[in-house]
Amino acid sequence: TSINFEELLIETTKDDLIHVILFLKSHDKLKLRQLIDLAGVDYLEEEKRFKLIYLLLSHEMNKRIKVSINF
Repeated sequence: TSINFEELLIETTKDDLIHVILFLKSHDKLKLRQLIDLAGVDYLEEEKRFKLIYLLLSHEMNKRIKVSINF
């Protein structure tokens, strides 16, 4: 994890993605229940060239978190 531009970025694997998303959605102190954006990036020079980034929003907490996976 890291904080970039005052937003938390969680990097995970494709195998753990569903578990991470479900935790963020169901945790009482987070309530990140809305997917507001999904982006794909292609890094031609890298071995794992594709990255998916999910931007989640909690209306109740007014917070955003990014979750990314490389493959």
